[in-house]
Amino acid sequence: MRFVSFGSGSSGNAFLLDTGEARIMIDCGVGIRKLRRAMVEQDFAGTIDALVISHEHIDHVRALKSLLRYEDCRVFSSDGTLDALGRQTGWQTLKAGNRQSIAGIDITPVGVSHDAAEPLGFLIETKTEKIALFTDLGAPAEEVSGAISEASIVVLESNYCETMLRRSAYPAHLKRRIRSQNGHLSNDDCAATLVDALRPSAHTLWLAHLSENNNAPDVAEGAVRESLAIRGIGLPVRALPRFDAVDLLIASNRDASWQTSLFS
Repeated sequence: MRFVSFGSGSSGNAFLLDTGEARIMIDCGVGIRKLRRAMVEQDFAGTIDALVISHEHIDHVRALKSLLRYEDCRVFSSDGTLDALGRQTGWQTLKAGNRQSIAGIDITPVGVSHDAAEPLGFLIETKTEKIALFTDLGAPAEEVSGAISEASIVVLESNYCETMLRRSAYPAHLKRRIRSQNGHLSNDDCAATLVDALRPSAHTLWLAHLSENNNAPDVAEGAVRESLAIRGIGLPVRALPRFDAVDLLIASNRDASWQTSLFS
């Protein structure tokens, strides 16, 4: 099994899950030339069974029209997102909380708070793993934490450092939007969510959608790692690269340490 990120951040987000039996892309916000090049290099080109879209913001759908010229695949998202994109014949609806089998992979959409039409995160289940994937959310709901608690692989937004955002040159209205319940998740909020929701079933953790201007990989990783360590959770913490492709499973650690009394 492979689970590849082709980039994560405001410049573009795209993931591809390859179970050996099916290939599903989640979001396609990376530029089409770069995305196609990476897909060809990894033998994914022309083999995608389905495209699942979290929401309609450009950093998640930039390559949509171009990609569909190359890939004969079904498109899935919420009604709100499909309508915002200009729904096409054959595009299929996902409803939050309704588990659905797509190309043999079970996906449960989870509603999230973000300033889009009807944004979703996902709990994705294969024969061997459960993946919680949440890249854009202003505040985690109970359903988000529930999905994380079931997962063996967790990808969660850690968008900004509060100190860096406060000191940045961003205008006040943009800072308010980022901090809002429909904006993005800070390093501290990401850490708090993980401390409460992670369970010993988790072996792989990645931080997603880091701000280029108001965060840094070492800052985000340090904030989350410190919070987990206080609770006795020795799970490796890694930030997804902004531009480079990476297989999220290569760096997994199935020997992560847990202070199990916290979960009894």
